[in-house]
Amino acid sequence: MPRPLLTAIVSTYKSERFIQGLLDNLVAQTVFADIEVLVVDSGSPENEAALCAPYVQRHPNIRYLRTEREGLYAAWNRAVAQSTGEFISNANTDDRHRPDAFEVLTRALRDNPQATLAYGDQYVSRTENETWAECHARGAGIHEMADYSQAELLLGCMTGSQPVWRRSAHEQCGQFDPRLTVVGDREFWLRLARLGDFIHVREPLGVCYTSAGVLSASNGYDDFHRQDYEVMMKYLQLTPWRDMPGIRPRVAKQLVGIGYHFARKNQMGQARRYFVEAWRNDPFNPAIVRTLLLRGVLQSRAGLG
Repeated sequence: MPRPLLTAIVSTYKSERFIQGLLDNLVAQTVFADIEVLVVDSGSPENEAALCAPYVQRHPNIRYLRTEREGLYAAWNRAVAQSTGEFISNANTDDRHRPDAFEVLTRALRDNPQATLAYGDQYVSRTENETWAECHARGAGIHEMADYSQAELLLGCMTGSQPVWRRSAHEQCGQFDPRLTVVGDREFWLRLARLGDFIHVREPLGVCYTSAGVLSASNGYDDFHRQDYEVMMKYLQLTPWRDMPGIRPRVAKQLVGIGYHFARKNQMGQARRYFVEAWRNDPFNPAIVRTLLLRGVLQSRAGLG
């Protein structure tokens, strides 16, 4: 049996209302006959198992695995370990793909052998299970991703939620860090970026579903900012970023923004941490010094200790 072109990994937990739409979307891919789909059900209390069963019965290239409850990146690691495709993509249950998305992104990687990951732009939808065709027909807003650079990747994740990457990269970069609950993919992309370039396909290849409850609930944004800070500081000490001209002032600007996120919530202990780190990375920036003065950080020796 020939090696699959791509493995689409699906992690599901409480995604009953999305799973059929996702599987229909994957089956409709132009290269579906050449891909494998691995569905990891992380102990969901909903009915995904029964909904997946007909797809598994009809399509031998769709596999379903139920596990105990585990985090997103642990589930991704489980699927990556069982994958056999030349390329891998995460297929989020609430997102949708253009019918030729996998064909376009895998071709971009084959045409650019020095690249490790390819990504496209995305339509943005607030309607559950809205298809790419429906978004396209109504002229939905497009999230145009930034063109790739190592600097931009350190400052923020520009790959969107539907990238495709080489499976072989895991042999050098390892797996996703399951200790990270929100930014494990971003941290892995930074590891990938040390191996090769990313390719930006400048056209909408998918739909990203957004909901006010996805990240903001349960202090999701707080966790995101804390973990994003840890990842950014880790890689700022590594090549190529540590020697990159002008990167530290840009990092400092990001850190001020995180500080104000916590300041607006009156979490001043958290806010000071980021304001001080911003000052350390750009100590002669008058705007940062002014922020430290206004927030009372310079009044405390402990703040700069």
